[in-house]
Amino acid sequence: MKISFRRSLTRILQSTFLTSASSIEVEVDDQENCHVVITFTEVACGCQDTLPYDIGLALQKIDGITKVKVDIVYEPQWTMERITRNGRRFLGIAV
Repeated sequence: MKISFRRSLTRILQSTFLTSASSIEVEVDDQENCHVVITFTEVACGCQDTLPYDIGLALQKIDGITKVKVDIVYEPQWTMERITRNGRRFLGIAV
């Protein structure tokens, strides 16, 4: 799948769901299978039961995606250093 399409999907998912997850990675293969890997900020995140389902439903509505698999991982562990420069500005944390 085109790199720009994958980047667009990643940006959309990150802007929509990144408040609950610390990172979201997206890959789409030539057979239109989409694989999403989510790293949550903590093991006890309350949305880890619903977020993968919500992401799967949203992605299945997109032309060019026929199958979606969402995996949850906890490595690398989330730390404050993983917040982007823009995220730090938004949160009022020293840049």
